Amino acid sequence: WLVSQWPRLSAVLKELHIFGSGPEEDQIRALISDRRWQDQVFCHGAYPSGQAYVDLLTSFDLTLLPTVGAEGAPLVLLESMACGVPFVATDAGGIPDYRNVDCIITPKQSDEAYLLGIEQMAASLTAGEIDQGRLQAFYQAHFSFERLSERWETFLRSACVRNTRVTHEGPVASAPMSL
Repeated sequence: WLVSQWPRLSAVLKELHIFGSGPEEDQIRALISDRRWQDQVFCHGAYPSGQAYVDLLTSFDLTLLPTVGAEGAPLVLLESMACGVPFVATDAGGIPDYRNVDCIITPKQSDEAYLLGIEQMAASLTAGEIDQGRLQAFYQAHFSFERLSERWETFLRSACVRNTRVTHEGPVASAPMSL
């Protein structure tokens, strides 16, 4: 779907790079070839790994994730924020938890809202309104290893203190565990 929107997106984006592999990859490559968009739309297959992946993400101005199906909490959006790269994504699954002032999350049911989100983000990038440092600080404050470790420890400690189970004889309290 996203590749087929290139005639509209080309008004605000210089290039479109598609990463990932799966059953639609051949169809995407054929669409790019048939429409003769090879000099503007690129289908790369799987992401590289390690530092090459970080370097790749950092080289982009924007990450797009137009999820149409079920979604959990996509790592690519966290990784983009960690690299200071804003995103436009749909509100599927856990994506709304990533909401911040330097990214756009649109309703999953609206193709038009998603396209408008891309156009708005492109305008914000051109105007210098996106703050990479602020985006990275948001990531650090909410999703860094240290922050998530704190949150998990707090959760586990409170779960251990509240740990009760119900049997056929009634509630049975268990002793708090030391972590």
